[in-house]
Amino acid sequence: MAKQAEGGASTADNQEIARLKRERDTLKSQLTSTAVREVPKVLYQTTNPAEATTYANAGGTLVTITKLYPGTIRSGKRYGFAQSKEQLDALVKKQQEEGIV
Repeated sequence: MAKQAEGGASTADNQEIARLKRERDTLKSQLTSTAVREVPKVLYQTTNPAEATTYANAGGTLVTITKLYPGTIRSGKRYGFAQSKEQLDALVKKQQEEGIV
């Protein structure tokens, strides 16, 4: 039978508690050290889903999708990209030249 230490807990229990506290402290430091990802600024927005799909498939960085008219029959979404329209068009042109898009 395990030897009883102060407070009625056995030595094995105290060792387990100490091990769990060390593990908790290790995990806590990992949680506090993780950086929050910064969302890039939206430079171009479109409400055309086909255009948004083309730009996303060409390599554009889709930053936001905003639902328009929530709770109504009218539906729609606004797609925000981190690149400007000119940059997105250049990506699509490059993909078309390579025969990918």
